[in-house]
Amino acid sequence: MSLCLVAGAGIILVVIGSQDTIAKTVHTFIWFMVVWILVLVICWTSAVFLLYVTALPHRIMRERRRRRLAGGQCLICGYDLTGNVSGVCPECGRSVA
Repeated sequence: MSLCLVAGAGIILVVIGSQDTIAKTVHTFIWFMVVWILVLVICWTSAVFLLYVTALPHRIMRERRRRRLAGGQCLICGYDLTGNVSGVCPECGRSVA
């Protein structure tokens, strides 16, 4: 059925306009599709880049927190809490639980 529609559209174009008009129409359509595809690619890459950039600070903070917990450091200032029995960081005053 689609072949019939394509053939029918070709016949209509031949009947309506000259070969020059058909060539210009096809050329315009191809350029329109190329520009549309480029716009979509640019939008998608921009969206992925923005998502990555906005997620990067969160990843950095999460990794810093993990390293400080594993090393026995204060989560806020990074002060070494080895041997601290008071439950409070002497550097920043944060409660260590």
